[in-house]
Amino acid sequence: MIQIIVLALIPILASLPIPCFKLLAVIASCLVLVLEALLAVSNHKDKWRIYHATSKELASEKFTFETTSGIYNKEKLTEDRFALLVDRCENIIKNKE
Repeated sequence: MIQIIVLALIPILASLPIPCFKLLAVIASCLVLVLEALLAVSNHKDKWRIYHATSKELASEKFTFETTSGIYNKEKLTEDRFALLVDRCENIIKNKE
């Protein structure tokens, strides 16, 4: 919201004949640039955290499958282990999107 207001003020400040307003227009442009850059970095950081958490969860599921422990225990399991692994991995990925 702040970026929109500042962006709307830039042409007005630049068109005024007072030199200090031209400087304010340049400062306002730089401010918007910095704010947008911070938002972009923040967004990438959040995405990376989600991807990292998903990766850890999928790795845990893989090791549980490979060691036939937990839900993949052969004695307790009546259905195909691999089909169950695929279904659980798809659910992990779907829930993280």
